[in-house]
Amino acid sequence: MILGTHARSYFRTTALALGLLVFAFGLLTGLGSSESQARKDEAHPGSLEAEMPVFAGGTPPYADTDYLDGRLRPAVGVHNFKVIRANRTHPDWVTRDVPHFPDAGFERTGFTYNHQPMLSYWKGRFWVLYQSGPAHEHQPPCYALLTWSEDGRNWVKPRTMFPAQKFRNRKEDGALQYSISHQRMGWYVAPDGRLIASAYYGMHFNPNDGKGVGRVVREVYGPDDYGPIYWVRYNAFQGYGPNDSPYYPHYTASKDPGFVKAIQALLADKLVVQQWYEEDQDNSDGLFAYAGDVQNLKAFCWYTRPDGKIVAMWKNRKMAVANAWKTGEISRSVDGNDIYYGGAKIWGQRTSDGRYALVYNPVKDPSWRHPLSVTTSADGKIYDTYFLNVHGETPPMRFSGSNKDGGGGQYVRGIIPGNGIPPDGALWLTYSSNKEDIFVTRVPVPIRGNVDRDVQDDFEGMDANGPVTGWNVYTGTWNPVGVIKDAGNQVLRLEDQDPYDYAKAVRVFPETRKAHISFDFRLAEVGHDNLEIEVQDYHGRRPVRIVLVGKDRQIFANKGPTMGIVAALELRKWVHLDLDVDTLAATYGLQVDGKKVVDGAGFAERLGTDANPYGPRIASPTVERLVFRTGIWRMKDFSRYGITANTFKKYEPDLPGTDEPVLRTVVDLDNVRTQTARPRLSRV
Repeated sequence: MILGTHARSYFRTTALALGLLVFAFGLLTGLGSSESQARKDEAHPGSLEAEMPVFAGGTPPYADTDYLDGRLRPAVGVHNFKVIRANRTHPDWVTRDVPHFPDAGFERTGFTYNHQPMLSYWKGRFWVLYQSGPAHEHQPPCYALLTWSEDGRNWVKPRTMFPAQKFRNRKEDGALQYSISHQRMGWYVAPDGRLIASAYYGMHFNPNDGKGVGRVVREVYGPDDYGPIYWVRYNAFQGYGPNDSPYYPHYTASKDPGFVKAIQALLADKLVVQQWYEEDQDNSDGLFAYAGDVQNLKAFCWYTRPDGKIVAMWKNRKMAVANAWKTGEISRSVDGNDIYYGGAKIWGQRTSDGRYALVYNPVKDPSWRHPLSVTTSADGKIYDTYFLNVHGETPPMRFSGSNKDGGGGQYVRGIIPGNGIPPDGALWLTYSSNKEDIFVTRVPVPIRGNVDRDVQDDFEGMDANGPVTGWNVYTGTWNPVGVIKDAGNQVLRLEDQDPYDYAKAVRVFPETRKAHISFDFRLAEVGHDNLEIEVQDYHGRRPVRIVLVGKDRQIFANKGPTMGIVAALELRKWVHLDLDVDTLAATYGLQVDGKKVVDGAGFAERLGTDANPYGPRIASPTVERLVFRTGIWRMKDFSRYGITANTFKKYEPDLPGTDEPVLRTVVDLDNVRTQTARPRLSRV
């Protein structure tokens, strides 16, 4: 793992020109001297360096990190599911295997460092493997856990998949120490259909320095049904081998010939095992098709273009294009061309509509890891759509811990080629938030940032507990959002009992200068938080703001930048709201159950079309989305994050009360409709 403060030392901002045909990369790639590489390029004018992925979607080529959402549009219909919510006090709420390491000082204490999730889809289920440690990055004992889901929304409590073990660490004078789980690869589906889980046993301090113990594999037969653990590859530094293996036998000792054949197929797959190189760092047997500068070969992923060329990507903007993944066939770019990201990984894949997606934190300063965004391409080479967020939320970092970097959704992985294709055609992703919580996200395909039709949502045509079609949803165990049945009706319900997070539902409507918006709501339970309702523009600016304060039974609305009481609020009763928004006049009106309570009020925030990276589809200011949120707006709250200060929370306390649910807020929504005045527009 690259530390954020160290990452800047080898982060380069020089963009590679698209028309560049000749360049020397020998010193970086280890494929020869710069002169020999230059001669090779001269001999082959179609140099692969000229074919590196390029971001051409607009300016700037990175997010505004002064805001946690980067001031970017959300991709329409994205669902963010919080799979694991870390809890130090109640570990049994998180996992079925409570951490138990009394000799290391951890007994019935929840581990709060959760990171590096890996995702697959196999036999009708999603599977996530992730690492978990006590509090800090690279802190032993650290082990790997497995959870699964049939729908991607509801997940079982995880179980231990690869336990932490004690080894003599030759890096530290043979000290007997617990291992540190570290995984750049989690899954492999063998040619015969077997699902193989994989993890790596590293040792303190850096588990991925080529001096760990080695890599292990284990077959998944089904839920809670797993085969024995086997070593598949050792690190020579620690001195272990097939005839001297602690805890587990070598895979060749398995009595299942089908399993042995599956692992042999894995070892023969050069693209898959390339993911191991960073941790292994030994290519004396030629296992890896590409080996060189280890510092720049971290977190490998790839996709294949329509012309058959392989696009390879690592951390810190390092990329390659190859005709085949074979030794001597691979050259690497120093930086992606206008593709800015740091040590938080990048993910690329072909989507079900035949296009390509790159998902990463588009940041100029790699200290930050927000937001998590996507850009798309028709050919896997020119990414010509501006960023859309697939995860724009960064709740406060609840737990202390070193090397948590810049917070936010990070270390993104999708489903690597061959590891399953979900039947809904969506782009599925997994990542950690603040290196505390594990998320899985569903991104509908085609990926788009706006809609052409007015909203007419009564939720009757949606499956209860299924996707909320057309809506962006931010949800988890303590803040669930979903369609429920209610006395012969179906409604969208937001619940929230999280002291430091909220439930959120967003409905994008056609970009417009004038909008009539109406909906019904019911405050079913009054809890710790209020419901905040906003109308926003493409930049996330909030000209119209309404707050339902349940405990005071009042509705607040803005008149200009000032909030004031506009109506009384009846609990557990359906209330109808009508909003009329006029961006040309910069005013809005509000009716509550047909009674006008706001008339011609000024906006809370000035709108504009200045520096619109999406291109001005309408010359004047517009609005385009309706937001429901059980908590205050937090996009400029950096109180728990310090720039370039990886150890800044190491010695500070956890946030108070973070492990206990608060009094629940429950809000129901129904009959959400928009009427927008707009010219005919092309989709962006």
